[in-house]
Amino acid sequence: MIKSYTALLLAAIAALLTVAATGQPAQKPPPAGLPGFLRQLGRFSSAEAKTIARQIENGPRDLKRELAACRRAGIPGSWRQLRTSPPPAAQNAAPLYQRLTQLLKERPLDQKAYSLTYSIGTRYALTEEEIGTVRRLLAERRDVMDLVHQAAARPRCDFQRDWSKGWSVIFPNYSSLRLTALLLRAESYLLAKDGRYREAVANQVRGFRIAEHAASDPILMGYLTGLECRAVTRSGLEEILYLAGPNAEVAESVRRAILAHPSRFDLRRALAGDVALALAPSTVDLLRREGPKALAELAGPPAAGSGSNSLPALRDLSPGEKRIWLQLVDACEADYLRRMRLFIINLGKPAAKRAALAKRLYPVCEKPPHNPVHSLSILLVPVLERTILPGDRTRARERVLIAAGSLLAYKARHGTFPARLAQALPRPPTDPFSGQPLQYRREGKGFVVYSVGPEGKFNGGQPGAWPVGDQTFFRYPAPPPRRPEPQTPLPPPP
Repeated sequence: MIKSYTALLLAAIAALLTVAATGQPAQKPPPAGLPGFLRQLGRFSSAEAKTIARQIENGPRDLKRELAACRRAGIPGSWRQLRTSPPPAAQNAAPLYQRLTQLLKERPLDQKAYSLTYSIGTRYALTEEEIGTVRRLLAERRDVMDLVHQAAARPRCDFQRDWSKGWSVIFPNYSSLRLTALLLRAESYLLAKDGRYREAVANQVRGFRIAEHAASDPILMGYLTGLECRAVTRSGLEEILYLAGPNAEVAESVRRAILAHPSRFDLRRALAGDVALALAPSTVDLLRREGPKALAELAGPPAAGSGSNSLPALRDLSPGEKRIWLQLVDACEADYLRRMRLFIINLGKPAAKRAALAKRLYPVCEKPPHNPVHSLSILLVPVLERTILPGDRTRARERVLIAAGSLLAYKARHGTFPARLAQALPRPPTDPFSGQPLQYRREGKGFVVYSVGPEGKFNGGQPGAWPVGDQTFFRYPAPPPRRPEPQTPLPPPP
């Protein structure tokens, strides 16, 4: 996120400091004060300059107010609030994921077989030889699969991160968590393909525990990784439904499995955790201690000709420039906290209102905003609209699968699919995007059940089509499979 804003970042620095990008000594702000200084750079009108100058000068005061408002809203004001007591060793899956990460470094998976685990299922037409390759992978790498099963059996996961590092914290085990979910899905699919449906469902349900492990980190990255693992698990249960067809026992077991393992992932908790990380010593406070040079380094490697290597450290600034810099950082942090707080406290609103608020608090601009405070605070804010969709999409797809299980069970008992969804489900699941029941229609000898999607306009698509992008539906019978497109698998965990 930060690296993509390097140019915007450096433009904001240039707007506030008279240090030349070529490394000329810093100059004091002009006698006219900060408004005159801003006008001199030719970027702002007089009114704009006065407004920006006032915001920067009020930075320390506004920061105190925002920190107090965040405390009242229950948003952590310190990275220390992210720390937890470690669970009992016998309950903690984290050491197993660490062992798995190390094992895969020492003995990587066969890349061809690994890549096929992405495609195994009803959507893609794999040859029997390719399916056999996946079978051999799972059979020959019992060292890996044993760790997968052991980790999924443990109720908790705590890696005891050093949150004081802020955004410098590394997460080397997330790739192992994703891999665990993927291998479990492949194993469950093969069990179902062999007609061992009860074992397949029981095995696939373990993926919900893996997803909880991934989301145990109280930050946005953990939340999103957990949703990824949960999506893989839901996909595995969907494959079992397709393989079993109208089988009441299997359909009901899939439906009950999802209902028994509701998502407890909390976007509010994740975003609040990100706020705490931003306030860690190695993030915003680093900018106060080190000056513009630290901000340029945080943005990533300099672009050719950007001149960022010559940006000054705090010690290189004149007293007047230091004052401006520290006020700017305070104003930036206050603006960041305001945006995050307003978004977090409104997460309970309907999807459309949340999306509108996200766009307002994180405007997507073709050009950098003139206000350098906004330019810098946006560097810290995630793309808010993109934080909403994964959770809503996950809920929609799981509810669609619950409905599909009920429809297949109805067919097994009555010999036909119902005319209305309410005949199979007295209380049809609610579409999180519309607040209304999921949509359903008969198609020939089958059906499609679907969500209207984030735009509220999706109609279930054409017969014979698989979902694309954010489309959410279950169509039965399964559309024709196609050959998988060549893809590069995820690299083995570091």
